[in-house]
Amino acid sequence: MCEVMPSSQAVAAAGGASAAVVPMPRFESLTRRQRRRREASVTYSFIAPNFIGFVFALAPVLFAFALAFMRWDGSNAIEFVEGVASSGLKG
Repeated sequence: MCEVMPSSQAVAAAGGASAAVVPMPRFESLTRRQRRRREASVTYSFIAPNFIGFVFALAPVLFAFALAFMRWDGSNAIEFVEGVASSGLKG
């Protein structure tokens, strides 16, 4: 049968070598500035993926907008076309 030991007894039984685990201070013991900084960091960690995704989605949109004013067949060099000629409308 396997016996369950508390973590301090398990470390002592394993030879005393343990990793230095630094516990985070309790929320109540933080100063107001530390508490606000921690809350802000948690908030930004939830918002950051949305901004990163927005940047990756915005780049193709901007490139497509720029291509609307250029002539490019995919294999030759891109050339800038001025005026209505780039839109394909002949007036």
